[in-house]
Amino acid sequence: MIRLRFFAGWAIMLLFVWQSGYWKVLLAVFAMMSLHEGAHALCACLLGCPVSGFDIYPFGFCARMETMGYGSVYREMVILAVGPMMHLLYPAIMHLLAAVGAISVSFCEYLGMMNRSILLFNLLPILPLDGGRLLSSFVHLCVPYARAQRLSLLVSACGIVLVALAGWMPGIAGTLTLLVLGVRTLRQRTQLSIDRLRFYRYRQAHPFYGRSCIHAHQDLYRMRTNYIREGSRVLSEAQWLRRFFG
Repeated sequence: MIRLRFFAGWAIMLLFVWQSGYWKVLLAVFAMMSLHEGAHALCACLLGCPVSGFDIYPFGFCARMETMGYGSVYREMVILAVGPMMHLLYPAIMHLLAAVGAISVSFCEYLGMMNRSILLFNLLPILPLDGGRLLSSFVHLCVPYARAQRLSLLVSACGIVLVALAGWMPGIAGTLTLLVLGVRTLRQRTQLSIDRLRFYRYRQAHPFYGRSCIHAHQDLYRMRTNYIREGSRVLSEAQWLRRFFG
């Protein structure tokens, strides 16, 4: 069952936006990001990745896909890529609305600029943006799970610092956005061990059958059938997981 989750705090922001006269801009952003997340969710359902629900924010819906990060990396990359691809369709939609008089030409140009900004921002290699998650998925193809998670967070933190130092997101809104991303990155850093356990539980219930990989890491590759070498013996992934969980 798909559940909707509202956050009461943003009602204050909606009131402020309404009073300030920026409700049309907020509505446009809400539509853009909701279609973006809808594309993620639809693609996830078509590829067998369950969507548990949606969080509703002032800037749009945000899909919750519980198994993202644990299953097929290639499926994950496709699901992540369709969201940014939606932004390539928006200019045509905006020009159509302007052509039929639903919006003015100047507002169409403004929305086009906003759409480009949102797309470029979303492709930054910073978690949990799509660019950061796509990079993380690629890293998972190369290194074991725990190391891939640490590397992804390191790149994300460096990306936040670089954007801040370069002044690419000036003003209060940009500073607050980077601050929120920074806090989110730190929070994810504290959850690494829990996330790793969730991945192992997932692999225990959903074994991966594919290319074999024999290694000495006390960890698992996502896209490999793992065999862990310990001295003169080799444990299968199933044996290693059973021992790991006692």
